[in-house]
Amino acid sequence: MRLATRFRVRTLMAVVALVGLGFGAAFEAINHFRRDRLLRQQAKIHRYAIVHLRRAWECKEAEARALPYRPAERAKLLQGDGAPTMMPSAGYSSWEIEGADHRYWAERFYSQGEWCVERLQGLEARLFLP
Repeated sequence: MRLATRFRVRTLMAVVALVGLGFGAAFEAINHFRRDRLLRQQAKIHRYAIVHLRRAWECKEAEARALPYRPAERAKLLQGDGAPTMMPSAGYSSWEIEGADHRYWAERFYSQGEWCVERLQGLEARLFLP
């Protein structure tokens, strides 16, 4: 009788341990998935910021060389780049205005990237495996 009770208790302990390991592995996998998603999101945000900084640099160079501003050509070029732009409906009127707008959006995207870093630090603190 005593042997059967020990066997039942140990079996129950083994089952509980296996269930606990299963939950731990599931939560670890979910946290890794979230971390990977945040890293992809951060890379995308930084890519957008770099595109806007490159556009701002192009505007600065064109303004320094005194190139004429052609709104229709510039709008077509900006749409084909793939990065989100909040271009006014009438377009930009000069290199200076367009450059200032791109610098503004680059700063906004970089600040969003900082938010991702904060979330990543909290998430990585919960991970057991690298």
